[in-house]
Amino acid sequence: MLASDWPLPELPPAPGAARAAIAIERGAAPFDDRDVVWFREWRLPDEEPWLVAARLPAGGYIVRVPDLADFLIDDAGTRVRVVGGADTQDDTLRHLLLDHILPLVMTNRGELVLHASGVLLAQGAVLFIARSGSGKSTIAAALGAGGARVVADDAIVLRESGEGLLAIGAYSGLRLWTAGESDKRRISPAESSMPFADTPVHVAGIYVLNPSPSASIRIDPLPPRDAVMALVANSYVLDSGDPARLERHLDCAIGCGRAVPVRRLAFPHDADRLDELCRSLLDDHRHLA
Repeated sequence: MLASDWPLPELPPAPGAARAAIAIERGAAPFDDRDVVWFREWRLPDEEPWLVAARLPAGGYIVRVPDLADFLIDDAGTRVRVVGGADTQDDTLRHLLLDHILPLVMTNRGELVLHASGVLLAQGAVLFIARSGSGKSTIAAALGAGGARVVADDAIVLRESGEGLLAIGAYSGLRLWTAGESDKRRISPAESSMPFADTPVHVAGIYVLNPSPSASIRIDPLPPRDAVMALVANSYVLDSGDPARLERHLDCAIGCGRAVPVRRLAFPHDADRLDELCRSLLDDHRHLA
């Protein structure tokens, strides 16, 4: 549950009696970074820094989106202070918070958070993991247009339970390329006829996407070691220098990789064959249970 001192319309309001696990607050003053230790950066394909992270002297972290915003995170992952740049719009801040910062906060709290899209089908949810631009959102949207409930896009929390593996979406919506626009746009449930799942769902299987020039569509089981490595490679991590957190992260990935089938999905990156790809997925899904 989140408590925020500024509106987050993408997230449903928490029940009145619910206790917030993470508090979000807006800060106005620029952050003084003279004494911080920068230890990690994420880069775009053109090698420009996209996110940079530092440890704070008194504990906790700062995650900076250069020229846009700073996000100050306490060590326990219970409080996030958002300091936007002078020209940064609120919708940009919300996008950064929801799609990039909160997944890092959740993984620092001990959750396994996949960079994934997912839909709920007859046998349970199927999740798609891969690097950005591989088609996760497009496949989820195509299955959603066919009646599947969309679980989430970009970030999905995995939790083991007594009844199997649960998937919890960060928020309801999809981020898709739209005609005439140079960046993805978030499509909310109110803007779409697709159904969305707004509660935790059981996972039937996980697909590691492998777009390929090959003309064939292939779905093959991954060996256990490769399955775990794929989950680790496609999950969020804030502090890669914290041995205890990394050990916990790996243990979560091992448990989740054992709990459900993990398959490699090789397919041509061809919009004209999207319907064929969805049929292959639906056929494979019937054999997961």
